[in-house]
Amino acid sequence: MCSVVTLVAVLQTSSWVDPARHRIQMVNVADGVQLEVLDFGGTGRPIVLLAGFGNTAHVYDELAPKLIGAGHVYAVTRRGYGVSSRPQSGYDVARLGEDVLAVIETLRLEKPVLVGHSMAGQELSYLASEHQDRIAGLVYLDAAYRYAYDVPGEFEKDFPSLPAPPPTPPAVARPPFTLPEAERRQPRGETTAREAIPAGGRQFTKIGLPALAIFASPHDTGAATPDPEFDRFDEAVTVCRERACCDGLVRVTTCF
Repeated sequence: MCSVVTLVAVLQTSSWVDPARHRIQMVNVADGVQLEVLDFGGTGRPIVLLAGFGNTAHVYDELAPKLIGAGHVYAVTRRGYGVSSRPQSGYDVARLGEDVLAVIETLRLEKPVLVGHSMAGQELSYLASEHQDRIAGLVYLDAAYRYAYDVPGEFEKDFPSLPAPPPTPPAVARPPFTLPEAERRQPRGETTAREAIPAGGRQFTKIGLPALAIFASPHDTGAATPDPEFDRFDEAVTVCRERACCDGLVRVTTCF
């Protein structure tokens, strides 16, 4: 397995140069564990961006610069991804949340707003529950689903009258989307997907911070004709979204 130093060296010696305007630093979060942190600049309240499953901080290379007018923007690559350390353990929700807190403390960030996509919803909920005094607010980017506030499982079990969705959405045509090139070039290493998925379910039902949840609603796939199977999937997602917004499990100021 390549070391973090080796991976960074490979990226630095490549003829390609990352055009994104950020400063890269490695932050110690535990013994032998460092996380890559991108500093995009800006002034005012800190804004910390957390990536979804399978992505690194570089997935925000194009979005982050658009936020610097609102605050000082950072993005974090969690352990097991990109050039961050790849330890054999430490992938439960609490440890990942404490990693983010360690970044906040090391960089002396005063009550940042945390913005998390997809899987990062768990880290947002953990930090809001366990370290509420250190966080100003939360933004869930298509991340305030059941896995973000309840024990991971099949959310449709709470709604017996709802048809179970298919395991995955039907394959349909989607609008073209391209990840930032730096994200596509990130080293994948030898960490398995299993190792990098948060383990150990937790319930977070007392999140007492201002929160904004942004959902893909409806989940428009760009299909030319309606697909009843996808409609069934979208119905299940909608129920989960409404529970997060309206039942008080996650206090949300606005839903889209």
